[in-house]
Amino acid sequence: MTEEVVTLSGDMRTGDAAGLRERLQSVLDAGDLRIETADLASVDCAVVQVLIAARRSAALLQRKLNIDSPEEGTLAAALERMALADALAGCGPAGPTAGTRRSTDRRKT
Repeated sequence: MTEEVVTLSGDMRTGDAAGLRERLQSVLDAGDLRIETADLASVDCAVVQVLIAARRSAALLQRKLNIDSPEEGTLAAALERMALADALAGCGPAGPTAGTRRSTDRRKT
């Protein structure tokens, strides 16, 4: 089974949530998914909810979901502010279905 990569970038807001949900579900229906978040500028709770729902979908479908989230990145900060720092825990390459891999890449652009 192949792993498709979805890159989240820029400002992701409530208006983006429905389209993102459809896109992630479509990928998970077909196979494994890796979400890259290093290029996110901002993210709100609706998008975080979509990512949490994707985690649940991956588990139900027995798919791998890897979320690459820089340790000091936008997604990690948003999860911390929302008291959801552990909500995506385990979406890393070692876990079978869900969690967040905190990347240690600290390149500044």
